[in-house]
Amino acid sequence: MLNRYALTHNLTVAVRNNLQEHEAERTTQWTPLYRPLPPGLTHYDMLTDHVRLNEECVRHFLPRDTQFVSIVREPLQAFISAFYYYRDVWSVARYLAVPGKSINQSINMKLIYTLFPSHKRTMSSGFYDYRGPDPIKTFLSDIERWEFPPGTQCNSRMAFDFGLDMLDLPDPQYVNSSLRHLSQVFHQVLLTEQFDESMVLLKRHLHWELKDVLYVKVNVGPTTRRLNVSDHDRKEFEKHRQGEYTLYRHFRRDFEQRIASEGATFRQEVDVFKKMRDAVEAFCTIANKSKARELTVASTAFSEGFRVAYEDCKLLQRMSSTIKDPWFEKLMIERINNLSKALQHWT
Repeated sequence: MLNRYALTHNLTVAVRNNLQEHEAERTTQWTPLYRPLPPGLTHYDMLTDHVRLNEECVRHFLPRDTQFVSIVREPLQAFISAFYYYRDVWSVARYLAVPGKSINQSINMKLIYTLFPSHKRTMSSGFYDYRGPDPIKTFLSDIERWEFPPGTQCNSRMAFDFGLDMLDLPDPQYVNSSLRHLSQVFHQVLLTEQFDESMVLLKRHLHWELKDVLYVKVNVGPTTRRLNVSDHDRKEFEKHRQGEYTLYRHFRRDFEQRIASEGATFRQEVDVFKKMRDAVEAFCTIANKSKARELTVASTAFSEGFRVAYEDCKLLQRMSSTIKDPWFEKLMIERINNLSKALQHWT
């Protein structure tokens, strides 16, 4: 959604040097991972990659009035989602080592081969144990045994990405001090569980239009049934993720307070946005099959009217998961280079 905004409003987005390296979170000093500012450009307009927070690096590429925006998710749900993804899609050894068969495993195999034809999975790797309970339940039943290193995909990842030191994460005083600082840095921290509300809040904060924050669901893993987690297991999990939960609850409270301060019209706008989004998603589903001409979205009290064409649907449905979109990045590199040449010519 952010990249689409950049494209349609002729903005520049910082692009990595190596387009095969899809994330820049392994170190806080990630400045060298991005293309240096070309001659004539004093800054990029946006940086939308998955990066670990480093204010100095952000200031290096972006202007001083940059808006810092992030999003958080309930830690247990984030853990379950990440565990299934890195276990069933990317076959990460430490997650495959937890015995059991994921509830989504058979369906996910079809998804893997559809989305990533070149990604071959070896079924005889020795890691797979199709007996016993779901591996999530295995993990939760004995967290001490199966616990993963802090900062990895399935342990306190949010805290890691916000720049917290994993060694100090068990210290409540350190976490609270870090949160006070982060609250000064971030202008908006959104909530995954209330995604539509988050988009409307972001739209209002940035003074965008509703059409700018439209989205259709892509890269959503299939779920055959919900995993039932007992209250005991939830409490045990929270005991091992106290720092992560402190961070999540802090930003959730802040999110709820921001919504409350928006007044009665906020809920009305969210309802309008949901209906608008449903209509656009339904149209795009048909448009992809029949190449229907366009959808006219009427104006509302919160948005001017606009049209959605087949080409717009293609942009809405572009999937940029952990593998970044090479089409977008090559287009952005071309835009940056052309802008640099134009600036040099006029100066």
